[in-house]
Formats: sequence, structure tokens, C-alpha cells
Amino acid sequence: MKSLVLASIVLLIFILIGSFAGLSAGVPGDEVRAQHRVLVINSYAPDIALERDLSSGMAEGLRRVGFLESRDYQMKTFWMETKVNYTRAEEIEKRASMAIAMIDEFKPDLVFLNDDNALQYVAANYTKSHTDGHNLEIQ
Repeated sequence: MKSLVLASIVLLIFILIGSFAGLSAGVPGDEVRAQHRVLVINSYAPDIALERDLSSGMAEGLRRVGFLESRDYQMKTFWMETKVNYTRAEEIEKRASMAIAMIDEFKPDLVFLNDDNALQYVAANYTKSHTDGHNLEIQ
């Protein structure tokens, strides 16, 4: 079961990187280069190895297809910390609201939601509350 979940996460990363790559990487010699914004929302905390590995894996995957952080994109990470620190339903809802506010303020080109609480609380609530045409595409 654990390997199936990990395989699903890896597949999702490749799908998202492919979608992001469609935005076009900067090519040496470009005079004007739009910097894309990437927001990573993790359900848990940075002290969990899998969470850190997924975030660094995204940056590595983007690098492999020609995107360099700072040059081509800016990446921000929000840690919901819902495994240990914010475990009650109302705390998780508050953390999800904070993540949604970060989406609204940062206006990312790509949002990567990692794990169950990010999907359940952030993606579900975002798509319900944002009917203005700025939709979060879930793949």
C-alpha cells in the first residue's frame, strides 16, 4: 500500500512538472523572462523526511527540464503541520484557510498539494469558494 501511495505521488509530480514545463523555460539570450510562481502546500511538517524529499524532488525535476529557481520561478512552501501541531478539525480548517489566503496573495502558476489534508481541506475548499474563473486544476 505504501509503495502504491508513493508511486501515485511520483506520478503526480511528473504530471505537474509536465504541466509547468508547458509554461516554457527561459532560454539563454531571452531579454525578458517571466518568472513563474510555484506554491507547495504540504499537509505535514518539514521534519518529516517524505515531505522534504517531495519538495526537493520537485525542484530537482524542474531543474532537469530546464527551470532554475530564482531565474525561472519562485517557489514558496506552506507547511500545514497537521500531523502533530494542528490536529483538531478546527485547527486544520484554520491552517487550510491560511493556505488558501497564500494562494490568493501569491497567485501561483502551479500549486502542488502534498498529502491528504492539503487535498481534503485546501483543494476542496478552494474550488468551492473560488468560482470567479480562477480555478485550482486538480490532476
